[in-house]
Amino acid sequence: MKLQLYLVFVVDSQRSPHVGMLLATDSVHAMSRAIDRCKSQFGPTARVSRIQRIGEATLEGMQRTQGLQLLDQCDQLAFVAVELHKLSVQQAELLDSLTAHVQTLQSKLNGD
Repeated sequence: MKLQLYLVFVVDSQRSPHVGMLLATDSVHAMSRAIDRCKSQFGPTARVSRIQRIGEATLEGMQRTQGLQLLDQCDQLAFVAVELHKLSVQQAELLDSLTAHVQTLQSKLNGD
């Protein structure tokens, strides 16, 4: 199965331009999907200003691309997990430091 790849140009209600990609079986299908997506994403006053075919995609190519995107997302998730772990360690160190400081202040107040 081959799908056509289109570039869709949209103007929202504030006259701001937006561009996005769209997969469809043909130009009529693409225009229908573009209009539906435009209305749902930007509201009823938004309009599709232009739609341009930029290529075609096969199912195998799309699956390969999705696989690469999934690997990229896993890499990003791993990076975020490492950063969260670093923050967790810093938070634990700060909590230990604060606890020690509070204990020091309490002992000074108690005259120990």
